[in-house]
Amino acid sequence: MMQKKGEGLPIRMVIVAIIVLIVLVVVVFIFQKQMGVAEGDIGLQFTCIGRGGTCISGSESCDEETENKVCGMSCGDDEEEEGDLCCCIPKS
Repeated sequence: MMQKKGEGLPIRMVIVAIIVLIVLVVVVFIFQKQMGVAEGDIGLQFTCIGRGGTCISGSESCDEETENKVCGMSCGDDEEEEGDLCCCIPKS
């Protein structure tokens, strides 16, 4: 009768470990892609256009019934902003 020595890891354990590592890499990749999208969206919330507003000069006025005038925020259209700009943001 031949006796087997119980040394080493069974092949089934090695296969399960490889599958778990592959799944872990895929999950990390998915979350990393979603975080990149979220970073861009967060930056938009601090711009006039990102909040659904319209950029105006500081001397102009907004429709007070439907919009709030907020000064000191970026327009968000990647153009150079000169002077005193304000934003007309729709009321919630």
